[in-house]
Amino acid sequence: MEMKVVYSDKFLELYTGRSPERASRLTAILDFLKARGLSEKDIVEPSPAREEDLLLVHEKALLEELKLRSKRELSVPDNEFRKNTYEIALLSAGAALDAARLSRKEFAFALERPPGHHAGIRTFGGFCYLNNIAFAIRKIQQEQNYKKALIIDFDVHLGQGTLEIFQDDPSVFYLSFHQNPNTLYPWRDFGLDKVFTKKVDFMPGTTDLEFLERFEEETKRVVKDFKPPIIGVSAGFDMFASDAEIIGNRIALTNPLTFRKMGEIIRKFKKPCFGVLEGGYNLETLGEVAYSFTKPFF
Repeated sequence: MEMKVVYSDKFLELYTGRSPERASRLTAILDFLKARGLSEKDIVEPSPAREEDLLLVHEKALLEELKLRSKRELSVPDNEFRKNTYEIALLSAGAALDAARLSRKEFAFALERPPGHHAGIRTFGGFCYLNNIAFAIRKIQQEQNYKKALIIDFDVHLGQGTLEIFQDDPSVFYLSFHQNPNTLYPWRDFGLDKVFTKKVDFMPGTTDLEFLERFEEETKRVVKDFKPPIIGVSAGFDMFASDAEIIGNRIALTNPLTFRKMGEIIRKFKKPCFGVLEGGYNLETLGEVAYSFTKPFF
């Protein structure tokens, strides 16, 4: 096995009410991976992120608000809060960092919740509390003196939080593949790309072939021109068409092998690489799609 999965049963304790972001998402993926050869020795227990390190990507006011909302259980429509919400959010961010650290030797996937790419410098929302991938990238840059890093995000929703954190940062390139955000949450396009961001919008009805051609073209171009020494992947399996009735996805990706080809494209870059779980909500297909993406790294 050439892949590690960073996971804790504590993630299952996160309360999200009637949200489609529920604990069974993780068990669906983990059970499928175990049935295909993932062993217990390949599962790594994460450590929580430290608050002082989170200040690399978030303002202290956000951390204080999350702590207060957790203590008082003050929920909002997309984000539930219970006494342990902030604690589990810290663990989720820590899992992403552990995956980044492991990527120096092998591909690692943070099978965590809550997800993170909608959380900005001072905001939370869209089931996200802390920006897991942004934190992991920034901290691993600090630890390993990486002058550059690439984030590839293929969640069906634009990760506006990650975009905000890095849009003026020349050391991190944010490359996002998503359904046109005027047709789906977050419901606006956030303007023109900057030098080190590329938002690749897909309109409803985009097919597997159309998506893959653009995915390969854009990732190869960015890796060639930007030359990142590490790649972090925000893996949103809600790009798969089976999520349509749950979150409104209207991109017509219907073949799980599309995700395997995406994994193959990324692996061929031969860079240290890690992934973090973002979206993906249809329990009948989620395990297979996640397995398809990670299979090239097994």
